[in-house]
Amino acid sequence: LEALCVAHPEFAELAPLFKATTPLQVRTLVGGNISEEDFLELVPRHGVQRLLMKLFYRKVLEPILLSYDKDPFPEPLFGSGQTADQPLSSGETLNLKERLVSKRWKTFQPHNISTDALVERSEDLTKIRLAMFARNNLIDEDMEDIFRFVQSKLPSCEIVDLSWNRFHGIDHPAVVDEPLVRLLQLPSIKYVDITYNAIASVDRIALFQHLA
Repeated sequence: LEALCVAHPEFAELAPLFKATTPLQVRTLVGGNISEEDFLELVPRHGVQRLLMKLFYRKVLEPILLSYDKDPFPEPLFGSGQTADQPLSSGETLNLKERLVSKRWKTFQPHNISTDALVERSEDLTKIRLAMFARNNLIDEDMEDIFRFVQSKLPSCEIVDLSWNRFHGIDHPAVVDEPLVRLLQLPSIKYVDITYNAIASVDRIALFQHLA
């Protein structure tokens, strides 16, 4: 929970409230009848932190807890409706958060950019240092397209954000692992964020042993 607060800057000041010798994990709350009121007990009865805690529970934690009762890999949910012809970048940041659609599902969401069309973009992206691909429900087969795009269009990119997608590599590890490793080996790359993907779990320990 402390990490969730840090990941959402608007709730960062709540992070110290969740510090403990054994960090409180979201999974330990599932089925435990933990209510909003239980979290409000962690803060004074009056003041800004109480409102922040209420917002944190409703906007961040509650949707996650509800999702544990669902299929971890449901039919994809698509982006927020931003169209493919809008500018991709601002300064040194390429923001494709909630703007991509997996090439497998592109016929269902024609207004978003499909992963296999990324390399066809004509913008000058040579100065991009941060590339954000988060929250797009991308799947394993899209990793190759991400690699090719970064390799061919983003020569200065240092950070790639692939968090909150659906990369896992459980059935066919090479499909996602090989392009991910090649991405990490690009000379400019310093950090690739794969948090909140199934690939970043103990089930894929062999991948991380290989990377080490």
